[in-house]
Amino acid sequence: MRFFRLAYGSHHGSMDWAGALETGAAMLADSKIEFAWYGTYDSAEERAVAGVGKLAINMVLLAANALPRGGQLEFAAAGEVGAPRITIRGKGAMLVLDDISADAHASGCRRDGAVLKDLNARYVQPYLTGLLAAELGLVVRVEASGEGQFEVSSAPA
Repeated sequence: MRFFRLAYGSHHGSMDWAGALETGAAMLADSKIEFAWYGTYDSAEERAVAGVGKLAINMVLLAANALPRGGQLEFAAAGEVGAPRITIRGKGAMLVLDDISADAHASGCRRDGAVLKDLNARYVQPYLTGLLAAELGLVVRVEASGEGQFEVSSAPA
């Protein structure tokens, strides 16, 4: 429940980087996904960390949804909190990287306010992830990177 309050609630609430890490790990605790987290933004102001933390846990959910049979996720945060570089590398026996989900998060990243015509419950989370990234001046990319491997990453818009 805490995950959903932090992932979908107001980003003006308080969340430190350790809280984002704990929330992401707790969400995956009962799954078949092994999770490792590297990098920190602990020294930044709480409000700035809350926005990046919210994006980070939504990116974790986006990546976890690509591994329906389990696998491994490695989360890395680098750069400054004002220009974060978040990368999640995933590996699993079965990957689900569908084009509609990719379109949803890409639409959310667009600055022109474009909305997916057929947005539904399945694609709201990727779309929201894109919107959160756009608020921070970022885009989110999801790409297959090899046999059974993929990467979810943030980059400047």
